Amino acid sequence: MNKEMSIFNIELDPFKQVLGSIALALVFILILTLLNFIVPIEGNISYLSLSAFFLFFILVNCLFSFSSSAYIKYQLRSIAAMFVLTAANLLLGFLFTGKTVFEVGSYSDIYIVLIICFFVFTGIISLVITVVEWSKKHKSKIQKRYEDH
Repeated sequence: MNKEMSIFNIELDPFKQVLGSIALALVFILILTLLNFIVPIEGNISYLSLSAFFLFFILVNCLFSFSSSAYIKYQLRSIAAMFVLTAANLLLGFLFTGKTVFEVGSYSDIYIVLIICFFVFTGIISLVITVVEWSKKHKSKIQKRYEDH
């Protein structure tokens, strides 16, 4: 019962992360839209908020990947969830603005960069997890080698 509270002890499904990201983006869009009546905000509020919480999804997903018990299954679900989130963001952005992502400035470039970042971060985390698992597996051999010298 004295289990340490840590984000690395929690497993959170990537699709739940997608729902959280979309919900937070919608709340943020609502707040910014209301603020826009008081103080004019330049730029596209919808695509800005959706892309910001897409980045938030990427960061949260990478953090929770360390606590997954079945890493490969988690990553496959993460990739599928990332594509679902991308489609949902582009659809929501279109519904709010009436414009596609290609018609609202550089947001199409931002989404391409975010998708590339997702795969880069996933690759880095996969490498880190592989190295940690390898070192755990060979820990006794490595310790014995250094104790003999």
